[in-house]
Amino acid sequence: MGHGTVTVTTSGTAKVTLTVRFTVNGAVRATETLTLKGATRYTQAVSHDLGARPCSGTWGITASTDPDSGAHAGTAAVPACPTAVTGLDVTAFTVTGAKTAAATVRVTADGPGLVRLIGEFSAPNGATGRQDVGLSGKTSYTRTLSFAFPQRVCGQKVAFTASTDPAAPGGAVTRSVAVDCPAAVTSVTVKGLARTGTAATATVAVVTANAKQVRLTLTWLLAGKAAGTQTVTLSGKTSYTVTQTFAYPRLPCATAWGVRAATVPAAPGGASTLTKKTAACGTAGA
Repeated sequence: MGHGTVTVTTSGTAKVTLTVRFTVNGAVRATETLTLKGATRYTQAVSHDLGARPCSGTWGITASTDPDSGAHAGTAAVPACPTAVTGLDVTAFTVTGAKTAAATVRVTADGPGLVRLIGEFSAPNGATGRQDVGLSGKTSYTRTLSFAFPQRVCGQKVAFTASTDPAAPGGAVTRSVAVDCPAAVTSVTVKGLARTGTAATATVAVVTANAKQVRLTLTWLLAGKAAGTQTVTLSGKTSYTVTQTFAYPRLPCATAWGVRAATVPAAPGGASTLTKKTAACGTAGA
């Protein structure tokens, strides 16, 4: 809508016809005709719909009268149109390591003006993250936003919502992904080692990150070499205490013996080993 004021001064009170033409970048968009009489000075407010809003250049008013006084014109710069978002889509959303989420977002606009992209990450455990990115200078953008949750979000459905300011035609876009963590061992420790004669007993503690299946293998050692192995499958819990007995064919005197406990998947610190030594030769209990 164009608004202006036209002032007409006359030498008498007879009828004067005022014609006002509204222009955009020099082209006439509308014409309005007014009849003035009864005074010698008129200040007339005029306005008219200019049609589709221009986004650059100038708009103006040209006024002429009958009787003719010559045409008079006034122009003003057209304010730049604000950039509008024409498209918003989340093209990819992943969670790696059950902790780090990354979302790839595509934004399109009808001009190079500033657009704000807001990304919000959330998990059912209450953890949230927000990123606010300014986009300008182009009409198409692809950005990857990421967030590291404070804790692993195993077994949860993590969501990402993208929105823009100004808003996209379809509003915000939300994507979600279920996080299925693989089996993981937090620690494995040989807590105890004993023997009666050639029968050895070991107690091993295993802590896991979830209840998925892991394998515990005990390698029984004699003089630094493997004398036998035992494998136990663990699942359904996150903490286990396993007691296993192994019969050595023989245990020579003054010889190191023991057990090494390892898991699949491996614990961060690797296997746990505990060894002892049989009594010196010629000693009771050797």
